[in-house]
Amino acid sequence: MDKNDNKVYDLIQKMYTEFTQRFENIENELSKIKIELISFRKETNSRFDTLENKLEDIEVHNANRHVSISADIKDLQFTQSKMEIVTADN
Repeated sequence: MDKNDNKVYDLIQKMYTEFTQRFENIENELSKIKIELISFRKETNSRFDTLENKLEDIEVHNANRHVSISADIKDLQFTQSKMEIVTADN
């Protein structure tokens, strides 16, 4: 090997080493991002589940309120009808 061949070899070896290090850095960063995404997904799913449960509770509560209000309105209508009958009798 002559002097130029050694320089080329050294340059190629240096490039390979740098490429390998950069590739490892990229792999490490991608691994970190993957872990963060998995964590984000779990947290998001948990929050959506909680929100869904709260909405179901609200729907049940509103349905119960609707039934209660409907019963109160029927009672008021009945009372009003009785008052009209009593008033008409007087």
